Amino acid sequence: RGLGAIKDLDVTAGKVVDTVTERDDPISATIDLDAAAATPAAADGEQLTFSYLDEEGEEQTLTFTLRNGGATGNFEIDVSGGVGAVGADFATKLGNLAATGGPLAGLGFSFEEDGAEAVTVRRDFAKGEGQITTGFDVDATNATLTAAAANLVVQQARGGVVQIELEFQGINRLDISDGTATQLEAGDTIDVVFNNGTNESKFTFVVGEQGTSNTNGNLIPGSAQQYYLNYADAVGTATSAITTSQLASTIEGLLTAAGAGGTISGDINGFLNPAAPLGAPGTGGFSVQAVGGSVIITDEFQEAATGTHVDRLVSFNMDSAPGGTLDFELMLQQLDAAENHFKQAIGRLGAAEKRLESQAVFIDNLVKAMNDGIGTLVDADMSEESARFQALQVQQQLGLQALSIANAQPQSILSLFGG
Repeated sequence: RGLGAIKDLDVTAGKVVDTVTERDDPISATIDLDAAAATPAAADGEQLTFSYLDEEGEEQTLTFTLRNGGATGNFEIDVSGGVGAVGADFATKLGNLAATGGPLAGLGFSFEEDGAEAVTVRRDFAKGEGQITTGFDVDATNATLTAAAANLVVQQARGGVVQIELEFQGINRLDISDGTATQLEAGDTIDVVFNNGTNESKFTFVVGEQGTSNTNGNLIPGSAQQYYLNYADAVGTATSAITTSQLASTIEGLLTAAGAGGTISGDINGFLNPAAPLGAPGTGGFSVQAVGGSVIITDEFQEAATGTHVDRLVSFNMDSAPGGTLDFELMLQQLDAAENHFKQAIGRLGAAEKRLESQAVFIDNLVKAMNDGIGTLVDADMSEESARFQALQVQQQLGLQALSIANAQPQSILSLFGG
């Protein structure tokens, strides 16, 4: 592991990873509640459903009931508030269901309303495993909602490149752990490459110098498709760093604005027109989201006439000023990490050596104890056999003496008779 820490050491400032994702599943679903807002009494009690897949891939359906006042809970929509309020109430209820513990929690859905009763559920690809299926549906018996059935829309990606993720890595880049920018740097560039069906073209954001103020998105004079990105909007101030969400919001606003020539959105529109102009999220345009240390661009466009997706988005990446210079702080940080891995490995080897030494001492002591025990057992057996041998010798001598005495007695008796 220690060697692995420096095997592919890369100390180029501003290192990033761009991930291209192809999709052919629904991106969003929209329902227009304008008719219900206009005739709340007639809409009272009508129902609509939203269908989706949960993180386990199981199909689920949520049913909502319209109420002309007195709506309670997250599954009832108040249609009595008039134009501008009904859609907001429904979007709020959907948001509540996506909160912790709700059925839509963690599935990666976001909810928008356009101020005119159209509510959109959008799948944020990078934020969860949920999927939109048939989207919104209205039963034929609900006359008010059925009258607006043409406004039930499910937008499909239908294949192609629809999402690119730019993941910032390394020191002085977006902090992946908490999504806080511990600062991009002046001169850093963020590139977005588009395809108009014939050619590709790169449009570049350039982070300005600290203390300067330029109009975000305006062409830098004398440059080729390079546009201002204010230091304060990309980095922040000495007391308040920019978050990835703020950076994503800034980029989204600049890409989707109705700009004229000489602005990044106007020039991108000029390059893409007439087949696939830029648009705002929910209108077949671009949404830009922040997830941890990543900023993600999603292309939601499809041609309405053909239902096919146009691959407008090619790449989204970054170079650090002045374009791939060495970041010595990053190098030292990674070398320190590698050194720590070596120290940990050496520590583990040292501990293993100590354990082996202890085992060797234990085995030596065990062998010595066994030898001493065997010797003691052998000595004890020899002493016992020697004692037995001596006892047998004594018994033999006593027997011989007894026989000698027994033989001598008859001779003494015979001598009395003169024989």
